[in-house]
Amino acid sequence: MKHLSLRMLFLLSIILTGSSSIYGQSAVSPEGADAYVYSLVTDASSLAAGDQFVIVNEESSVAMGAQNTNNRAKVDVTITDHTISELPDGVQIVELEKTGSNWYLKVGTQYLYAPGSSNYLKTKSDKLSGESAKAKIEINGETGVATILFKTNSTFKKDYNWVRYNSTNRIFSCYTFDQQDVYIYRREPAATFDVTMGSAGWRTLICAQNVSVQDGYQAYTVTGSDASSVMLTNVASVKAGSPYLLSGPEGTCTLTVIDAAEEPEGNLLAVSTESDGDGVYVLANKSHGVGFYRWDGGLIGSGRVILPATAVAGKSREFFGFDEGGTTSISEKLTVKSEKFAPATEFYNLNGQRVTAPTKGLYIVNGRKVVVK
Repeated sequence: MKHLSLRMLFLLSIILTGSSSIYGQSAVSPEGADAYVYSLVTDASSLAAGDQFVIVNEESSVAMGAQNTNNRAKVDVTITDHTISELPDGVQIVELEKTGSNWYLKVGTQYLYAPGSSNYLKTKSDKLSGESAKAKIEINGETGVATILFKTNSTFKKDYNWVRYNSTNRIFSCYTFDQQDVYIYRREPAATFDVTMGSAGWRTLICAQNVSVQDGYQAYTVTGSDASSVMLTNVASVKAGSPYLLSGPEGTCTLTVIDAAEEPEGNLLAVSTESDGDGVYVLANKSHGVGFYRWDGGLIGSGRVILPATAVAGKSREFFGFDEGGTTSISEKLTVKSEKFAPATEFYNLNGQRVTAPTKGLYIVNGRKVVVK
């Protein structure tokens, strides 16, 4: 394992509402990207309960959206090689359920159904009331065209219960004939996905899959602490669901999905739950520079990267900076005269405390250890 020897004085990118701290994002689906893609299904036998998919019309590059009174809206999508890489807001995700031999198409807390003697596609809360929510799905293996039929009068005939796209009215609904074909695009893990790094060069990270990190970027865990700092340990890969810090240059960092990743040993970072609140530590940039600050803003919410107070020394301390637990050699320090700095330059001592009038000694300036003569 390799350790990091830096105290970074950068701004992080995500501001929490109602807080003066600037706090690294830790969404499971990383910022600016979806960890999944939606791909065309060409084999109906591959469908399984729990699958999530969207209903698409390829000719018009649209996907089924929100419920109107009697049908469903369309949302424009970008389809490349029978794949939707980024799902726009408003697209309706359908979850497949099965009871006995019958499929049910769940949207949110409701179920799609065909009312029968009209060209309607609606939703109901009770899928078992009547038979109109029971669905049959067939797929043409050569073209990928999906035939989705709802049961009407105890049959699956194309009798006002065939899901189609009406390009004239730009709606998805049920019809007896004509209109345009629909296709099923199922949610699948992406081979790669991107996360955004700001000028700070630091963020928190949790991924839904095991991933490796693009060259030039590095993932770290927190593996120890003393009274004033935490130790960051370099890791070779990122384990799904585990919390990390990610560092690197501003821009886009590509994460590549891999089959397996080692469980991080001795990682003091944790993922917050709804009950976590005051007293935990979060990544922020405030008066002492970038590091972990005590959170005193009430409940923090779930899915955030935190450093529990019980995991560190000096549990009542306001701030923990980054350190490797060792001493940086004098050759790695920059020796300068104090007058070379602009009057507005901010100096911090090795405890992360701002110094307004530095004298001779070792300080942190713009993320570097500097010896002032």
